[in-house]
Amino acid sequence: MLRLSNLSIGTKLIITSTLGIMLMAGMITAVMIGNSNVRTAIDDAASQASIAQAASDVRGTIRGLEIGLRDMRLALGLDGSQKAMDYFHQRQKATNGFLDYLLKSLKVGENQERIKRVKALTDQYVAEVEKIAAMNTEIFSLQGQRMGATTTEARDLSERIGDLDSEANRLMRESALPMAEEMEKLLSEISTSSNERS
Repeated sequence: MLRLSNLSIGTKLIITSTLGIMLMAGMITAVMIGNSNVRTAIDDAASQASIAQAASDVRGTIRGLEIGLRDMRLALGLDGSQKAMDYFHQRQKATNGFLDYLLKSLKVGENQERIKRVKALTDQYVAEVEKIAAMNTEIFSLQGQRMGATTTEARDLSERIGDLDSEANRLMRESALPMAEEMEKLLSEISTSSNERS
């Protein structure tokens, strides 16, 4: 066995200096690894918070779509209906922007599938709203024609207006509303999933 008392002072200094340098190198390595892990954890948390925020923003813009649809249906004239549809299209553009961001940002396959489903539902929702908007435009046109029509023509026009209004209400109730509810549910699942991972 090596005894320190048999070694010269120079050798003892070299050994203790080497041990000190190795200890410092180990401490520096531990700090660097720790900092790297902390930085990675902070980046992951920021990314998850960003995803949760974007999902919340999508939820807000989808509610904006719903408000645009409601305002369009409640409009008393063609100009009010057009303003509501302009608002609707602005919300649609914002929704698509947030959905595209989420598609790029999400790394979990399950959430990517949810966002793809939300995007598909949004496209279907927009298509249904466009149908309803066309019916609304036709209703306003028919109301204008009804003003100068004879009694029989006015009755026929009123029937057609009633049919269009009933069809638009049915589309809202049976098609648009369930789509909006499903989009909300999927976005809640994405937010919950993102919050659990952060």
